[in-house]
Amino acid sequence: MLKTQLFALIPILNVIGQWLKGEKSTDGTGVATYPKAKVKIQYIPYILIAISIVVSTAVGLILSPYHGWHYWADAILVTGVLHGLVAAFCAMGLYDTAKVLGKKG
Repeated sequence: MLKTQLFALIPILNVIGQWLKGEKSTDGTGVATYPKAKVKIQYIPYILIAISIVVSTAVGLILSPYHGWHYWADAILVTGVLHGLVAAFCAMGLYDTAKVLGKKG
């Protein structure tokens, strides 16, 4: 289960991913291209995962109730990496689901 403080990260990551991707244009063959993309399209998931892990780790460092090594394990491993990955994959899944539903409707 994702920590409730990190649910806000999902739409933020979605917006960042769309901004990085830029506007879509189609060439004469109907193939979608992204000429105004800020980075290469294949790097966008990695960027979103990195942003999510960094933000989740910061949230974990602020909100962790533990002390000693439990503090670092909870903040970095559990909240940072695990919850960060879940938030990033939820954002990417939300984008893909919206794209598929947009094609059907």
